[in-house]
Amino acid sequence: MPARWAMLWAAAVFATAVSILVLIGVRWFERELLPSRRLLEVTLTVELATPLDHVVEQAKAVLPKSRVLSISYDPDGQKVVMAARPPADNSLTDIAEHLRELGGVHGVAISA
Repeated sequence: MPARWAMLWAAAVFATAVSILVLIGVRWFERELLPSRRLLEVTLTVELATPLDHVVEQAKAVLPKSRVLSISYDPDGQKVVMAARPPADNSLTDIAEHLRELGGVHGVAISA
């Protein structure tokens, strides 16, 4: 009987070790191979004379999966804060450059 308990215990230890290795593999797969689902927070500083609706439309052309979080009006300019899912094939610098080229935008801040 004690030999049987030893074999069951060994099988349980082996199954636990295999399960942990599988979970480590799944975690690596998620981090390295699956696209990131994090949202970017994009802040656009816009000139006072520029209509915000035009800027938001143009920004949505650059970042199609985005939505406006807030709008503020300051003496220095207007600010639009958006949440966006970045396209998989663009880097943050590419996105910032495209947004900076929009008419009336004179500042871009992106945080991941």
